[in-house]
Amino acid sequence: MKSKIQKISFFAVAILIFSVLACKDSKNRVKENKNVEVEAESNQEPKLIVLAGQSNMVGVGNRTEGKLPSELPKITYVNHGKSSSLKPAGTNSFGPDWGVMKALSSSFPNEEFIVYKYAVGGSSLYDWWPEQDADRVSEMGHPKFGNLHDSLVKYIPKGKDGKTMIPDAFLWIQGETDARFSQAGEEYFSGFSDLISSFKKSSKNDQLPVIIGQINPPTERYPAAVAVMEAQQRAATELPNTYMITTEGIAKRDDNLHYNTEGQIELGRRFGEKLVELLKK
Repeated sequence: MKSKIQKISFFAVAILIFSVLACKDSKNRVKENKNVEVEAESNQEPKLIVLAGQSNMVGVGNRTEGKLPSELPKITYVNHGKSSSLKPAGTNSFGPDWGVMKALSSSFPNEEFIVYKYAVGGSSLYDWWPEQDADRVSEMGHPKFGNLHDSLVKYIPKGKDGKTMIPDAFLWIQGETDARFSQAGEEYFSGFSDLISSFKKSSKNDQLPVIIGQINPPTERYPAAVAVMEAQQRAATELPNTYMITTEGIAKRDDNLHYNTEGQIELGRRFGEKLVELLKK
């Protein structure tokens, strides 16, 4: 009888040990599967976010003043921001790009992004118009800038396969220069429509989401400001996959035109919030 009990105990212990080992092996398999998934994620092509416009996209925010880190995980920042003298933006300056990157990092912590900015301070929409009118550029734009649409397309980053990347979103804030001229205000909608249509074709993404930051310069100094603002609102209403964020109440510098450090952080937050919403659709 005692021998029989000992045999039963032996088998019970053996079954228990086998169960523990099987459970451990199962956990290891789950862990291995998770590792495979993470590895697959890391091999995915990064999403490309394009930022373009004039001085408020170049930005005069001070990174040191805002106590912002130099980089964020999984985000590569490509900055082609330039002043109206065509000098590259300083390493400590920033525009809405910071808020955009923070929103992407917070909302998509396991995804990689490339944030590519091409912006030139003081640029008119005539400088960005794909088919430029030399007379209008000479009168209301800057011939020295060249064709900014072509430059924007030229410097789009290459992907892991060496091919030019296809953008996932286009963010735009520009129009103060055009707000100085009544003709520019009247033609802003058609110019912006041509710009977006041409960029979508060049970048091979007909469904590209576009987000406009509406300008709000002081109307006493910018007589066509209302016309440009209305054109931007019309673009957000009539052009496919085009949206607009308000810049109302965002802090500016003493010139009442350029957003200060606090203002640029808020501008980027608003852009980022809308961008995240669209990318999650």
